[in-house]
Amino acid sequence: MPEETPVYTQVSSSSPSIRKKKGVKMERVPQQPTPHSEEETVLSDSIPILPSDSMTILPTETTQSKEEKLRGDTVAHPQAPWTIIEDQMAYHPDKEPHQWNVSLAYSGLMKGRDNFMASASVGGSMLVDRKNMSASAPHQFSNWAEYVNYLKASFPDGSDEETRSLILIASQNISVNNGAIEARYEHQIPITLQLMLSRQISEKASIETGLSYTQLNSTITTGSSSANIQEHQKLRYVGIPIRFGWTWYDKARLRFYSSAGGMLEIPIHSTVDVRHFYNGTNTFQKEVSPHVPVQWSVSLGLGAQYNVTPYLGIYLEPSLQYFINNGSGLKTYRTEHPFEFTLPLGLRFHW
Repeated sequence: MPEETPVYTQVSSSSPSIRKKKGVKMERVPQQPTPHSEEETVLSDSIPILPSDSMTILPTETTQSKEEKLRGDTVAHPQAPWTIIEDQMAYHPDKEPHQWNVSLAYSGLMKGRDNFMASASVGGSMLVDRKNMSASAPHQFSNWAEYVNYLKASFPDGSDEETRSLILIASQNISVNNGAIEARYEHQIPITLQLMLSRQISEKASIETGLSYTQLNSTITTGSSSANIQEHQKLRYVGIPIRFGWTWYDKARLRFYSSAGGMLEIPIHSTVDVRHFYNGTNTFQKEVSPHVPVQWSVSLGLGAQYNVTPYLGIYLEPSLQYFINNGSGLKTYRTEHPFEFTLPLGLRFHW
């Protein structure tokens, strides 16, 4: 039986196979592609190229025999399968919209103020619990001379500390501005915090409600710089808003929407700190708790949201609110500006 001639095959992606027979000249023949079994050598160039978008490919350790190193072959023997790990930081939007959202928003300026001078009046609001006040006497005065004459006629003894202080202030201001009563109003821009819960009722429409907390601070100074009455007013409200939303655009990380609704605000705290100053001296001081009715309002807004992750977004929602007159005699930022433009900024969580 004739002896079999060995065949040597070099494993390479670019070099053809070389056959060598005894006594026969070597010749190059094209490499015929053959399927590899699990025990055969796997070329590094034969590993498929996987998409690199949103994934990281970690190579495993490889080994080479001493014989392969001497030949200089590029041979890879994976000790373990290649591992594909998904990039956790990549953004993968869900196909289905989130059903629930919780948002926390802030609007207002901590030091923003609205200052102006305006004609004012004094009278009944300055005199509390006057049992001997004449029923026919007017409760409001727009001239200091009329006011001081009324005080002296109604309380001739001037035994009350508040009455004596008012007479001093009114008498000092008779010669200022022809005796006309003026006041300086300083209204702090309202500060509002909102915690809202919304629910998708369709692919585009949603409904939301929650709680809001608003503080209104004002300082009203009636009189001149040398003799005046200062009222520091603090009002606090808890509101129950209800709004309907409509999504106009929602692709990848961006979302644009609009909202409309109303809100009922209930006063939970109201104080007015009244102080009298005459020639730089505090002549009288008291604190009262005025009656404050509930506040109704309606709003319309347009919002833009950027989704940092599929579960967290940052949004800005410019809104226009209209506050319905509640009949209160208190002067606030809202009574001077029933139409209020706000810029709520907040975070929205999805699940």
